[in-house]
Amino acid sequence: MGTVVHQHVHGIVGQHCSERGAQEIARLEALWSVFRPTSEISRLAAQAGHQPITVAPETAAILAQAQQLYALTHGALDITAGCLMRLWRSAVERGRAPTQAELTKTRALVGIADLEIGEGRRVRLRRKGQQLDLDALGKGSATLPPTSIMAWRTPCLL
Repeated sequence: MGTVVHQHVHGIVGQHCSERGAQEIARLEALWSVFRPTSEISRLAAQAGHQPITVAPETAAILAQAQQLYALTHGALDITAGCLMRLWRSAVERGRAPTQAELTKTRALVGIADLEIGEGRRVRLRRKGQQLDLDALGKGSATLPPTSIMAWRTPCLL
């Protein structure tokens, strides 16, 4: 997900927990990273405006959580801003800020109401060009399972 995780552990149990935690982070990254074309988040973007895709239970859960957080933050957290993130990454690579026209066009694609989560974990973005970016929500969620593994195995270390 475009970030680095450092773990400091001690002993055999700590090493085992660290390895299990790293495996879980890698598994969730494979589902959620915008930098991996095969991730569910990238597949949703590729299918935006078309048919829904079936996602893993963890993906459906984090997307539902994101919808709730959008409401709780009065729109401050909107994972459908992925297209804006992509625009700004591209602008940095080109060495220039996006034009006003690019920003206006891209902003029009942002909107949590366009994220549909249906029965059977069928998910879709309504409009072509839309993209999700779980950013901090994904990173935070990916680090919770390893922390839980370590707390369960070695509660005195936390």
